[in-house]
Amino acid sequence: MSVEFDLDFSGVDRVMDKLTTISEDLKPAVHMVMESNVRKMYVLARHLVPVRTGFLQRTIYWQPTGLMEFVFGAAAPYAAYVEYGTSRMAARPFLRPAVISVQPELIRNICRKIRELLERS
Repeated sequence: MSVEFDLDFSGVDRVMDKLTTISEDLKPAVHMVMESNVRKMYVLARHLVPVRTGFLQRTIYWQPTGLMEFVFGAAAPYAAYVEYGTSRMAARPFLRPAVISVQPELIRNICRKIRELLERS
């Protein structure tokens, strides 16, 4: 059973739509900030994942699915069992901690980029 998080950042999209006075550069610029931070999640998850054979670690992935939308997960059939545990095995999360750890930095970076673009407008 693989595990996957759909990171669509829909709340940011609503804020972006309200800021119509900013140039069309905003969404692509924020997308780049998000992409940079999702990469950090990927690197951190690969560091946190428990490794026996390395298979689970090699199946960790991320990819953009649209403007300001990303998918981040692990494709190993047993990834969800490791992430969430079972009745016979304690959870050893690696994806959720990566998201939680990078999330504050992601929010700060998005706010910084929006301020930067507002100042230029």
